[in-house]
Amino acid sequence: SATLATRMAVTNGGVVIVGASTTALVATASVTPSLQVIGTAASSSRFGFFRFSADGSGPNFNCMKSRNASAGSHTALNSGDTTCILEAGGSDGTQFITSTQIQSTVDGAVSTNIVPGKLTFKTTDTAGVSQSRMALDAAGHLSFSGTAPAVTTGAADCGTSPTILGNDNTGTVTVGSSTNGGKCTLTFATAWATAPHCVANNVTSVSRMITALSTSTTTLVLQALTTLTAADKLSYVCHGSY
Repeated sequence: SATLATRMAVTNGGVVIVGASTTALVATASVTPSLQVIGTAASSSRFGFFRFSADGSGPNFNCMKSRNASAGSHTALNSGDTTCILEAGGSDGTQFITSTQIQSTVDGAVSTNIVPGKLTFKTTDTAGVSQSRMALDAAGHLSFSGTAPAVTTGAADCGTSPTILGNDNTGTVTVGSSTNGGKCTLTFATAWATAPHCVANNVTSVSRMITALSTSTTTLVLQALTTLTAADKLSYVCHGSY
């Protein structure tokens, strides 16, 4: 005889559940999603969009936002408003916690037929803090965020009181005053999983050209062919490999 099983359920709160009868909660945001697909295998834990048409177009997934509190009514958004968030995470043994996030926001003035956008990529660090790591703005500019590396000071290195602006991915070091060792040693704020690939340049003077001489998972040495001059600006870009 056939065995009855729950395939879909609707709770008294209006939550639609496919594949189970009990809802799941995302603890990070303290929310219960209104549509849930719950399964124990690859095929039962996914949803798909399929389009059959004799053209080059594919299916769409749309996130749309209005500032009007009435469904179906329109009020223009403000710059900085969030238009969509895509989250991923996992169980900490007790509850579901968000670990990564892609966020879409308005990036500029909204006018008829124009809503400029920005994408921000966030990851959660080992302390459990969600951090913005990379952003692509409405002008197409790509930027990285994070804590700046530490710069070694002294006559044998980057001089007295050098400064740095940037993060582990990209930045600019300003050589300190007094004698320097023709190099600047940077200690990354967070160690890379594997030694990154880095390139460097002396923005101030071509004659005092520098190279990313030595790179490890924890340090980057910006080495000049000659002694550097105080206030020389040394730029660097680093990226990891999978």
